[in-house]
Amino acid sequence: MRWGPTGEYLACGDEKGKVKIVSYNADNKEFIVKKEHSMLGGSVFAIAWTDDGMRIAAGGDGKDMLAKAVLADSGTKVGDLFGPSKTVTSIDLKQKPYRLVLSGENQEVYVFDGVPFKHTKTINLHTNFVNNVAFRPDGKVFVTVSSDKIIAFHDADTLEIIRKIEKAHGKGIMDVVWVDEKTIATCSTDN
Repeated sequence: MRWGPTGEYLACGDEKGKVKIVSYNADNKEFIVKKEHSMLGGSVFAIAWTDDGMRIAAGGDGKDMLAKAVLADSGTKVGDLFGPSKTVTSIDLKQKPYRLVLSGENQEVYVFDGVPFKHTKTINLHTNFVNNVAFRPDGKVFVTVSSDKIIAFHDADTLEIIRKIEKAHGKGIMDVVWVDEKTIATCSTDN
């Protein structure tokens, strides 16, 4: 589930591969479905929006397609997100020029440029599931965290590793968020 950039819409994925775009009616205290798109052949685990709210990308499980990017209003595909052969657990987008990163059980990070999105590079750094990827709010850096206990910061333009922190936790790192331009918060299975 992920709020759109304006906070007006919420994209929610389900176990059947559908993504619903909903708004909230405060007067009636109810969610109203604006659009529904079939995205994957299995569960949706990650969703990202472009900064203009016109496109969404989703990743998760499926037989043929593990990630997909579409126009939010029509569901029309906006590029090919091929590469992963195992479950996609995380996906994020930076503002123009658009760059999409996704990760998952493949132990790799896939980078796509668009629109339309096309594969740019596969980053082979981690030795276990890459559980989350997140762009810094200014889009100049993205961070990856993994079950291998590594936190890695990447230059968003060159894709070079800026900093790598090994054994950042005692067990696998499950999530990361940017608190501000210089600070991240992580959570791990080490409590």
